Amino acid sequence: MTQPRNDELVRDFAILRELGKGSSSIVHLAHQLSLDRDVALKRLLRAWTGDGDAVARFRREAQVIAS
Repeated sequence: MTQPRNDELVRDFAILRELGKGSSSIVHLAHQLSLDRDVALKRLLRAWTGDGDAVARFRREAQVIAS
């Protein structure tokens, strides 16, 4: 298990560090507490959360990756 380097928690995830950032999202290395595993966690940047089309694209991408 990787130890969190800070105390930022997003629901079930402890953010460890930034892996990359694009124009609309940021990817973090995070630790999923409930399953005790490290994961890549992609988050939509706050500036885009009010854009319904951007949120819909983000959700579709997540659904494709999950399938």
